[in-house]
Amino acid sequence: MNEFYLMLCALPDTRYDRHKLHRLADIVYLAIFAILAGADTWDDIWEICDENLDFLRGVLRLENGIPSITTFRRVMSRVDPKRLINILQEQAYRLSGEYFKEKTVAFDGKTVRGSRDGVNGKDAIHCLSAYCTENHTVIRQIIGSKKESEITMLPAIISEIDLSGATVTIDAIGCQKTVTDAIIGAKADYMIALKDNQKTAKDDVEKLFEDLDMKEEYSTAERYVSYDGGHGRVEERIATSICLKDKRIESLDKFQGIQSVVKMTSIVDRGQKRSVENRYYISSHEANAKKQAGIIRSHWAIENSLHYVLDVIFDEDASRSRKDHLADNLSTLRKLAMNILSKERSNATSKKKPTFKSLRRKCLMNLERPLKLIQEAFGKQAEFK
Repeated sequence: MNEFYLMLCALPDTRYDRHKLHRLADIVYLAIFAILAGADTWDDIWEICDENLDFLRGVLRLENGIPSITTFRRVMSRVDPKRLINILQEQAYRLSGEYFKEKTVAFDGKTVRGSRDGVNGKDAIHCLSAYCTENHTVIRQIIGSKKESEITMLPAIISEIDLSGATVTIDAIGCQKTVTDAIIGAKADYMIALKDNQKTAKDDVEKLFEDLDMKEEYSTAERYVSYDGGHGRVEERIATSICLKDKRIESLDKFQGIQSVVKMTSIVDRGQKRSVENRYYISSHEANAKKQAGIIRSHWAIENSLHYVLDVIFDEDASRSRKDHLADNLSTLRKLAMNILSKERSNATSKKKPTFKSLRRKCLMNLERPLKLIQEAFGKQAEFK
């Protein structure tokens, strides 16, 4: 039997048995099937499944046909979000092979704007995701209600993932003692942006780099320069890394495991205009400007490869799912589908990888395809009857 379906069978079902017309595992499986085939809303999910009922009856029993839109929404609003997130994490472990050793895991949050319920005074949900930048896989997510809650959410999600040997990257909101303690406790390294929320530390690090060329004690500082361009734009990136082994900066003492600080200078020429931006980071890695520059750049994959795809391809911000756990669970289902499609993209042999949009379109045109992708992501396909 397909292992994904077995995982779904283990989900607790809070409905009364006498009221059940559809198995919970079937409802979730149908939702993933339809999302892979291009569904963005519960109406879309029902429409795709209902239109292909005869085909789906060759896969699932579906004695009572396809659940109604109301049933999809009601049942999925009551599923325990943590149990569905656990399935997402199990999937990520399987897709990643040797877990995340020597890989970069980026943490960042995204608010699902359409989930805000102003009438009932309910904030939009805020999803904090852990994303492996090498294989483009969402490992786990934790859901809160406000951006500020990331400070407390970060140690919690870090403790729930095996991050041994990985490098964790986080924006400035994660520049907190509790976060670095959690990362080191998970036997991982970190690269965290340093901004004005840690003003004393930032000022001290800025001063350190200002003095760099004036003091011999920093002669071991490393630099790495890279270039990028396109569409009339040329960018020069200069990474400078200073080892803190023999240099104590009191404002940085609270960050467990810190070994170096990094300055990233971005010089962008666009026509006759030039802009210069400096960004600062704290790191538990030893000073290695080239390696650290790569880690910093890989962090933006969570914006470009995750948040962008969720908004543009899966139309997440337009979703109006709000009741109970409906928005939480639809967010997790999207990420499950996205992981499955990412694996298919990584397996592509052509120089130009297929887009998420084209992969979903192919799933709709060939209904065997989403079944095959689920099989490859979770285990062998078999009859469920």
